[in-house]
Amino acid sequence: TVLHPFLVAEGRCHSVQTLAANLDGERIVPWYLSNAWSNHQARGLLEPQIAEYEGRYHMTVRAEDKRGYVLVSEDNGRTWSRPAPWKWDCGEEIPMHTTMTKLLSHSDGLVLVYTRIRDDNANVFRNRAPLNCADVDPQTLTLRRSTERILVSNRGLPVGNFWVWPIDQQQSYVVVAEWPRDGRNKNGDTWLAKIYWKRPNRQLTRDGRELAAVR
Repeated sequence: TVLHPFLVAEGRCHSVQTLAANLDGERIVPWYLSNAWSNHQARGLLEPQIAEYEGRYHMTVRAEDKRGYVLVSEDNGRTWSRPAPWKWDCGEEIPMHTTMTKLLSHSDGLVLVYTRIRDDNANVFRNRAPLNCADVDPQTLTLRRSTERILVSNRGLPVGNFWVWPIDQQQSYVVVAEWPRDGRNKNGDTWLAKIYWKRPNRQLTRDGRELAAVR
């Protein structure tokens, strides 16, 4: 079974939605379509990504209103909760400058990878450096600020276009390239950040195969 997030465009504004589909021989057959959400600010909601934890599905999305958002599904992606802005565990909203966020799922929790507006990164295109990660509180869907760590430092080039991969039970990877986006014609480096888990990630087999989650 595949649970796939996608965008629907209404003019310039986009909403996020999911499709569940089953593999029938060599065909992928649609199963059900979820409800859709947008915030109708600029281009709406963009770049959705899904991660599962303890039977709940979490979708993190990019927006263009100085925020990032999180949605939750309790029914395997049939319906999604209203988008809520990412916040610190103290209740303060986390300012983000139209940039992607990605979730890393572990059998013991969730980690968000993101860039945000800080006091020291106005020199970078859309404040897209450094690249950070922090633990998600699964009950409140907030970030535990004390757990924030820098994965890739601010060297004056944006690192906001990245991806995350579960590799095996011991580690996950984050990969990003320093890409100017501000008129400079010289790229920076390509980074591989390795996250080592204190406890094995039981969402994967020992040889790194992802266990099925959608039921």
